[in-house]
Amino acid sequence: MNTRQTNLHTWRIAVLATAMSVAGCGGTGLLKEPLPLSDDASVAAASNEDLVVTIDSLIVRDGPGTWARNADWDEYRLTVRNLSATPVRLDRVLVIDALDQAVDTAASRKELVRQSRKTVRRHRDAGLEIKAGVGTSTLVASGTLVTAMGLGTAAAASTGALVSGGMASVSGAAAAASGMLIVGPALAAGGVVRGVNNARVNERIETQHTELPTVIPVAGDQQLRLFFPITPSPQRLVLTYRDGEDTARHIVVDTSFVLAGLHTAGDPPQPLGDVQ
Repeated sequence: MNTRQTNLHTWRIAVLATAMSVAGCGGTGLLKEPLPLSDDASVAAASNEDLVVTIDSLIVRDGPGTWARNADWDEYRLTVRNLSATPVRLDRVLVIDALDQAVDTAASRKELVRQSRKTVRRHRDAGLEIKAGVGTSTLVASGTLVTAMGLGTAAAASTGALVSGGMASVSGAAAAASGMLIVGPALAAGGVVRGVNNARVNERIETQHTELPTVIPVAGDQQLRLFFPITPSPQRLVLTYRDGEDTARHIVVDTSFVLAGLHTAGDPPQPLGDVQ
């Protein structure tokens, strides 16, 4: 192998490694270990003659308890206690956002990202800037631009820099031709890595999300893990359930004070995760 072929081979490896690295760190992915979750008191609670509902914790992007990087969703962990003399069937849980709109749960990463984007657009139309989690950058409703190979523009820009700077000894035409042959596989590999990460995250969400309806036995406690799209300044949680007489009832947990300002601010824009 001559010097030119050796350089070309080395460059291929560098492009592939860079693309895979960017794809691995820029999108959603599982952390090796969840971030520590605070042992502080619960977020909020409510009760009536049938139930006691406690929001034990709320996990947001890159906050305490998170198990995925760049999460485009909120995870509510609840405890529901049945005080009644009969089993209670919990049918639905909604979050009411800052614009008084009801937000439903979702059990797939793709749907959570889609709905989070809609939330961003809706709130920006109302003049409210959206910020994902605590101390993170503002979301952009359009999300990460994705190339035909499935890799975000950050990776494309990185490989583009390598094309322009890493082949100075090759003529312009040859460099362009090499780019067509080499960057494509690199982008494809990055897309594969991102797709694998997304699949793992989605599997975790599907496994951990509590399926509704669920029955809470007499004198029993039910632990719930519910995933919602990113919801700024949530005003309240509304739980719909049926008692022993099969009558639909509601219990409301007020979060307007304790969660005021969640996901709202005006930091530099940051794209929402891609949908695959």
